[in-house]
Amino acid sequence: MDRQLLEVADARYLRDRRNVAALLEEEARLRKALQRLDEQARHAGGLPTVDSTMHIVGADLLWQGWLDRSRRATNMELARVLAQKEAVMTGVRLSFGRRQAIAEILVRYRADECQKADRKYYEDLTLWQNGSAN
Repeated sequence: MDRQLLEVADARYLRDRRNVAALLEEEARLRKALQRLDEQARHAGGLPTVDSTMHIVGADLLWQGWLDRSRRATNMELARVLAQKEAVMTGVRLSFGRRQAIAEILVRYRADECQKADRKYYEDLTLWQNGSAN
């Protein structure tokens, strides 16, 4: 059995792992963005709003609207990335399983080939001994 099949399985598995790594980085970036938005909201919550200039001109309502839209958009993007990650993780599990199965088959094939060679050697040796005894 050729080792090329195992090399192809390894390449596919490594490609799938790289895809997961990219999605994990994107997920981390989005979670950090949500964390920053939460920190901005907490910080703004501590500012005085009664009779403040921002409240009078309505900037606080505009800012709250921006914050809500930003949070919603970031959460939607995070949901998309998580869905992609789940699909890619399924592929990684499959490619890992294939890689493991091919490696196991290759090991068994090599063991079978060694046993066949050993049997052939023993048979040849037995024939030679029997032939030289006559």
